[in-house]
Amino acid sequence: MSERTPGTSPARARTDAALLGFVHTCLNNMTCLQEAIEAADRVGDAELAEFFRRAKVASRAGAIDGKVLLADRLDDDDDVGGGGRSV
Repeated sequence: MSERTPGTSPARARTDAALLGFVHTCLNNMTCLQEAIEAADRVGDAELAEFFRRAKVASRAGAIDGKVLLADRLDDDDDVGGGGRSV
């Protein structure tokens, strides 16, 4: 992160990066959980498959919540800095 929006502190940039990392981890976790669901289904372990399905739902919710929060924070930075961002 060599360029920052004016008014954005390095600490804020780090916390935003941590939030982005959280969203990325949630999305990766969903992929791993899908594989675990399929493996549990293959061996007929319905209880474990359902457990992984619930975990996948929680990971998806975390990713969505994190994405919304990150978008809000970036929009706030645009309001303060007056500059646009390219995505």
